[in-house]
Amino acid sequence: MSYQQCLFNFGRTPFKFPPFSAFETFNSKGYLSDSDKIILPKHIKLKFLQSSSTREDSCTLCCDGTSTIQLIPCLHSKICSDCALQLDICPFCRSEIIERREMNASERTER
Repeated sequence: MSYQQCLFNFGRTPFKFPPFSAFETFNSKGYLSDSDKIILPKHIKLKFLQSSSTREDSCTLCCDGTSTIQLIPCLHSKICSDCALQLDICPFCRSEIIERREMNASERTER
């Protein structure tokens, strides 16, 4: 929206609402392998992405997890359990999610 402002606190002043857990820096939690640290030129990275493929049963949202969840009442699926827990509305039809149902193996192959 127009005229919004953001203030970053890099430690100069105490937090108005401090976090509940102990503070840890991103560098102490995050990890990148040596291959992930390589920055490819955009045209090479795009060529690599076009040649790679995702599994047939992968989550539509994150492409990492296995799609096992069906959203109720809209019945949309192809979402992993991690992504489904973060949703309040269906990303496909925008209807409110009432329930998340685990699909069995036969239901997953039918879709």
